[in-house]
Amino acid sequence: MPDLRNRTWLGDAGVESLWHGAIETAVREFTDYLTSQYGQDEHEHAAVLADGLARHLNTTNAIVSQWLRQKQALPLFVNASVRRLPKTAPGDFAQEGGPGGIQADLGMLMTCDVPGMMKAQRLTLIQAKKLRRVEGPERWGTGFPFKGKEYTQLERLLLLSQQAHYLFFISPDLGCPSLVLPAFTVKDSCKSAAAQSVPLSVVRNGGVSIADFMLHGIIGLWTGDENEKLIAKCKEGCEIGQGPRIMIEIRISSEGEGHQ
Repeated sequence: MPDLRNRTWLGDAGVESLWHGAIETAVREFTDYLTSQYGQDEHEHAAVLADGLARHLNTTNAIVSQWLRQKQALPLFVNASVRRLPKTAPGDFAQEGGPGGIQADLGMLMTCDVPGMMKAQRLTLIQAKKLRRVEGPERWGTGFPFKGKEYTQLERLLLLSQQAHYLFFISPDLGCPSLVLPAFTVKDSCKSAAAQSVPLSVVRNGGVSIADFMLHGIIGLWTGDENEKLIAKCKEGCEIGQGPRIMIEIRISSEGEGHQ
């Protein structure tokens, strides 16, 4: 991507394009999966996406190292891992449900430890929501409803972290990729109509792609919460019913810190 702007703390368009390309490859694979498996629930979609993101980010290590060495610059490594909790809690309640839960399907923990450049640890909570089929000629709903417990969950999620986001899964049949919106924007849209729903047009017009969100928002540290208690709770392996059900941990560090 020769036109990719330097928009992360690294400021290296070449390395950033490699990371961005790896994430885009994972998203393309995920879109292929959605084409045949869209009927699965949001939890399964989130798990497949998380595995793909971690796998493809990890494959960039050798290329990035070679790229930076040729420039006599600091080699960097991305180590990504995924941890899952069971889909449901006792009594078949949603894993992220309950007033004491984290209220998120995904937790993305970003850690940077690059001497002289960046040292940070941020947690971004993400709730997934899928566009549903409806009866009639339109086939698909015109928006994402947030009624009752779903709106309550949205409010609880924002109480935990103002940096929380929503990931909207959209069927490839509609010619629109899955997109990410800040939870505050989702709440503002819900408040604009009595139906408490987010129109598909709002998601299409205002959402960002998964690849851009991962590079600029997560790796670029444009988002994320520094709440130590919240980070510790997510890292420790929460009890069933406390969530988030899937944790993606991404660590960027320099060579010589135990990475292969």
